[in-house]
Amino acid sequence: MFTVETPAAVPSEPIWRLSVAQYHAMIQSGILTDDDPVELLEGWLVVKMPKNPRHRAATRIIRGALENLLPDGWYVDTQEQIGRASCRERV
Repeated sequence: MFTVETPAAVPSEPIWRLSVAQYHAMIQSGILTDDDPVELLEGWLVVKMPKNPRHRAATRIIRGALENLLPDGWYVDTQEQIGRASCRERV
């Protein structure tokens, strides 16, 4: 069953939004590593949602379906980062 969670309130403490350049600088300097379960979403550094078995199965099935639809020479990738500032960035 799918439930909708109430969005978290903005903290009352001072917070800092990050640019993609700042995010990448944190990775390059070792502040963030591959072991940190975080991603940059709309300028906010947030904890990644864990992937459960149903998520992994759905991703695998959809990827296979897309691969069968595309012409030769095209490549399908899943859940990899996108490098545009207006899009989702993942560690």
